[in-house]
Amino acid sequence: MKKQIAIILTAAVLSVSPALADPVSDLISSHNMNRFSAGAAEITGQPEIEQDRYVYHLPNIDIVISADNENIKSFSCVCFDDSSIGEFLAQCVTAFYDIGGMESYISCYGELLSEFLAARSGIETKSNHSVPGVLFQVTQVEKPHRYIFIIVKVG
Repeated sequence: MKKQIAIILTAAVLSVSPALADPVSDLISSHNMNRFSAGAAEITGQPEIEQDRYVYHLPNIDIVISADNENIKSFSCVCFDDSSIGEFLAQCVTAFYDIGGMESYISCYGELLSEFLAARSGIETKSNHSVPGVLFQVTQVEKPHRYIFIIVKVG
């Protein structure tokens, strides 16, 4: 009898699980699996949620995901300190894979580094569409000093 109850409860939980899945949780799960390729830190903990924005905190870095009930609108990474630039870039590269897939991941390195160096040198950057399947931008905000990366899927 106990086995039958356990099987029924397991089946009930499994049938409800897809309904409980949301695009942000799915993206974070995927991001954490993909992070090894770029050496990025794992995103853990519960996000701060304000309307359609989900904010995860890493040391000196925030990950901000904008989503509606069904889709991811954008992935952003904000770096608050120069000591975390390596982690910032690793999170950005991982986002290329998450949002644009393997083709974007393979061709993002040069473009991302060029945009980052331009922003770091004070050049005002614009949206970059040179990486297949995505539109991204890296900017530097002087006061307070921080770097911001945003990526969206196109096409």
